[in-house]
Formats: sequence, C-alpha cells, structure tokens
Amino acid sequence: MAVSGPKSGSGGVFADINITPLTDIFLVLLIIFMVTTAVTIESAAHVDLPKAEAQANPNDKPKGIIVTYTADHQIMVNSTSVSLGQLPGALHDALDKSPTRS
Repeated sequence: MAVSGPKSGSGGVFADINITPLTDIFLVLLIIFMVTTAVTIESAAHVDLPKAEAQANPNDKPKGIIVTYTADHQIMVNSTSVSLGQLPGALHDALDKSPTRS
C-alpha cells in the first residue's frame, strides 16, 4: 500500500510487503517435504514376502475324495463318472475306502 497525497514529495510513506523472502521459505519447505516423502515411500515399499515351500510332487495322489461337476453336466467321484441318483452311494463307498475321511 502506498500513501501519497496531492503533493508528491520525497517525504511520503511507502508501505509494501516484500514477498520474496516468503517465497524462498515456501520453496525450501516444498523441497524438504518432497525429499522426506520420497524417503518415506521408499522405506515403506519393502515387503517381506513368505518363502515358498517345496513343490508338491505331481505323482502324489490327493488326499480325500474329489467330486467334480464338469461343464457338460457330468458328475465324477474320484474320476469315476456317476449319475445324480448314484451320487450318495458313490460317496459312501468312497468314504468307506478312504483312510482320511475328508
């Protein structure tokens, strides 16, 4: 804000806000925040993933009883095709033969 009257002389009061130091402070703070954010994101990005155990042997038979319903509407119990009416009997027979009962 400049104050001057009808008589412009050298004795007028000149009051103005100098924003150059304020801008410098804001730029320094911006750089500090950018650096600390980058460091925080890098340190948070490290994830300890679990290690995989030994792979299952493909020759191992799965434990339990497997009931499969295929896309062409076939029902299979342990790779044996059965009809819907035979399903309860086939499951009882498979459970009787299975040592794990699962």
